[in-house]
Amino acid sequence: MKFTFIHKALLFSVLLAIVGWGVSEWIPPRLSATTPDATAIGDEHDHEHAEEGEEAHADPTGHEDGFDHEQVPQHAEASADVDAHAGHDHAEAEGHTESLIALTPAQRERVGLRIAVAAGGELTSEINLLGEVQMNEDTLVHLVPRTPGIAESVVVEVGDRVSQGQVLAVMDSLELGEAKAAYFEVYNEVGCCTIDLDRARIIAENTANLLADLKAEPALEELRGREYGDMGRYRTLLFSAYADFWVARNGLQRREKLFADKITTENDYWEAVGGFEKAKAEFLTAQDTAAFESSLEVIELERQLRTNQFRLRMAEQQLLLLGIDPHRLETLRSFNGGQASHEEVCTDPNCEDCAEHSGDAAHAEGEHAEGDHVPFSRVEILAPIAGTVVQRHITRGEWISPESEILTIADLSTVWVDFQVPVRDLGRLRPGQTVEIANGHDGQAQGVVRLVAPVLEGEGRTGTVRVVLDNPAGAWRPGMFVTGRLLHSEQGGAVLVPVTAI
Repeated sequence: MKFTFIHKALLFSVLLAIVGWGVSEWIPPRLSATTPDATAIGDEHDHEHAEEGEEAHADPTGHEDGFDHEQVPQHAEASADVDAHAGHDHAEAEGHTESLIALTPAQRERVGLRIAVAAGGELTSEINLLGEVQMNEDTLVHLVPRTPGIAESVVVEVGDRVSQGQVLAVMDSLELGEAKAAYFEVYNEVGCCTIDLDRARIIAENTANLLADLKAEPALEELRGREYGDMGRYRTLLFSAYADFWVARNGLQRREKLFADKITTENDYWEAVGGFEKAKAEFLTAQDTAAFESSLEVIELERQLRTNQFRLRMAEQQLLLLGIDPHRLETLRSFNGGQASHEEVCTDPNCEDCAEHSGDAAHAEGEHAEGDHVPFSRVEILAPIAGTVVQRHITRGEWISPESEILTIADLSTVWVDFQVPVRDLGRLRPGQTVEIANGHDGQAQGVVRLVAPVLEGEGRTGTVRVVLDNPAGAWRPGMFVTGRLLHSEQGGAVLVPVTAI
């Protein structure tokens, strides 16, 4: 069946009638000023005419116009009275009356109309930011050798995770080797001086004990039966002088008895007296010499030990300045404050137990690495922190100077996110605020504002806002561009209405 032009016109008229009927059912004829979201319709009048209209048409009951006033707010009633009066004036002037319509709750629900009271409150605004992930410079380490040398080996690559104290590279340094040799020389001097000082103290103590016994002038047989320990050369000196003194004293006593009995001559008597005085003088001299020299040796060795200890500390500081591991020096410190660790000092040069005191320094250095002898010029570059190697500027066989940056290690468990913020938004940002960060690849996290830069940067005159972001899984890589979102709340006295009501 073919549709003619007349048939098409009739069909269009029917559809238009159906649409008109549906619109009349869903849309009310007119929204009056009695609802909070409606606008009063009418011409503007001057102030005096409006006041006269309000006095003339005020209706205390509010039922003459057919409105359901229980559903209309008080301020809407006042507006309705004014508009009603204005409509009444227009009706008189134009000769017709326009009725007002109030919406029932069901009708308001159908059209989505909601009544709310405008009031003051907290205004929340959203600040959108653009930024870039940066390495946390607080956990970033640039490794620079403290001594020049040649790179022997490099055991890490970019991206390797390292632990604190791990060997990263090995160098050969002539300067460090000379410093180690000087340190070991002074170290051995301190060890030998400590041994000599302990022995001198023992000799001085034993000599003092013998001198105290000699004051009682015991018999030689009794004196020889006593044990005084190590006295060095003072034992022979004192025993010999005391023996001469003891013989001369006994000889004088016999000569005195013989001279009294007129058995010997006077010359023999005076000769015996002279021999006794001479032996006595030599004995007294030997006592003073032994007491003085034994004490003097202790004092001189103490002074020498303090000097060598100071030199040892200076040599240690030199090694530390050249970058040697402080823990390696622990194997060389066999003395406690310059004193021997053994209570008794062995004087046998072949004793193996005393090797830590009198052995060569190379043996002490070799104890650091599984008993092997480590070259004095060996320099180990150790990782100062646990992290990831992010840069490497060292190659095997390369000459490394103290100014060369050979490795960079970063702890990426936390990163910085630097946002460039316009001046208009800088005043609304404060340290401690929470920022929602996204990378555009389903990665979202929250960070805390740490820094709001006090100066502007770049041609755009923007300020840097730095956010600290936890990165335990390493998903936030330095150099990644991200977006930030911050909700800023302001407390003010302005009247607030929903955005949908505008």
